[in-house]
Amino acid sequence: AIISRVQGNDSIAVENLPRGIYIVEILTEKEKIYKKILKE
Repeated sequence: AIISRVQGNDSIAVENLPRGIYIVEILTEKEKIYKKILKE
C-alpha cells in the first residue's frame, strides 16, 4: 500500500488491495496501535 502525508494527515491507498480484512499497525513516538480495516 502507498502511504502519503498531506498537511499532517497520513493516508494509505487501499484501492488496489483485494477484498478482505486487514490489520494496520500504527507506530507513534508513544505507542503502538492496531486497527482492523474491512475492504469490501
